[in-house]
Amino acid sequence: AEGPLSAAEIAAKAGSDAKLVERLMYACAANGVFKLAPASGLKRPASDETQRFVNTALSAVLRVDHPNSMRGMVGHTYEVNYASWGRLAEVFQNPTGPIAWDLANPQYPSAQGGMFSKFEFLPESEEQFARAKTALDGLAVDAMVADGPFLKFSRVIDVGGGRGNLLHHILTANPSLTGVLIDQPKAIKL
Repeated sequence: AEGPLSAAEIAAKAGSDAKLVERLMYACAANGVFKLAPASGLKRPASDETQRFVNTALSAVLRVDHPNSMRGMVGHTYEVNYASWGRLAEVFQNPTGPIAWDLANPQYPSAQGGMFSKFEFLPESEEQFARAKTALDGLAVDAMVADGPFLKFSRVIDVGGGRGNLLHHILTANPSLTGVLIDQPKAIKL
């Protein structure tokens, strides 16, 4: 984290318009996503040009270096799922027609790999997906381990398990089990 930044500094980093970013930052601050930093060294209230914004607990988890980072989940949801959700009404209007993913991503049809075929052309999206899975594990792994009927089995196979976070927690909670992790090598290396 770089510390307090002005709307102009944030806009420059994002390649956006400073006035639009300023409006967004004030709206976010009004809703607790960011907060206004104290204007250090100023004898008068900060003007818009000198006003700085800092993270709150809500926005801190959007940093990639946060131990409970949700950045990958938010980015993946926007990049991969948002357009599909926007087509959901069409699916209900035509239930025998294409699924929402195929409507939003006709160049990557689900019958030909869907999201995973898209990742072949956009490796940065695949990396973000892996980070999203890790974030999801962090949110729900304890509940999944507690609720799973794992002791009915002697071996657990986690297909598409990324770096093995869920499998690790299952095996730690159930030491009599063995486990196998299956994923693409690049997902495991992340």
